[in-house]
Amino acid sequence: MKRITVSAILLITASVFAGCSSSTHSAPSSPAPTAPSSSAATESTSPSASPAAPTTAQTTPGTLPADCPIIAPDHEAHSANWPQSSTQLLPISISADATSVTVTYDGEGIPQWHSSGWAATAYEDGSGLPIDLGSPRLLQIAVTGIRLPEAHEWSARPTLGATGAILGGVVSAPFEGSHRITLGAAQDMPYCIQTLESPTRIVIHFATTP
Repeated sequence: MKRITVSAILLITASVFAGCSSSTHSAPSSPAPTAPSSSAATESTSPSASPAAPTTAQTTPGTLPADCPIIAPDHEAHSANWPQSSTQLLPISISADATSVTVTYDGEGIPQWHSSGWAATAYEDGSGLPIDLGSPRLLQIAVTGIRLPEAHEWSARPTLGATGAILGGVVSAPFEGSHRITLGAAQDMPYCIQTLESPTRIVIHFATTP
């Protein structure tokens, strides 16, 4: 009987120690939630970049006026009503600045024009003789609505020396209701053509960096 009691006491004591031993092991803790990184927070709350402000077209050396459609160097182009024209104009002068050439006319109305683009050769209307301006590239523009001059109105064809991008120019005499403007340059350039009034004139603008 005494042996059974001692055994029972030992068994109870072992159970108590086992319970105490297991209670000292902490359960694995769940990972603590992490705060979003500062870069992510900045990205989600920052406003999107505003679009760049539109630029305003300007007529500066090397650029073309906003209302003057650009013509590629090797493209053919003409005015809206080419070749019909009811004007009776006479070319009287040619002038230039760094990036444009102006041919002025006596008379009123808008002439019509046609350009075949840059080429290595150009010819006089009527005679078919070659035009030599001492430049490797030539741009020739035909203009309609032109009258024949009186004897006192035409002593020599207007010419232009080297100015800016242009190496030379000549205004041919009227022939059968038209005439030609021929301009020389060192290389092909994009360009555009405007017809203006008061006075009547044709302006050829060149897109080149001076």
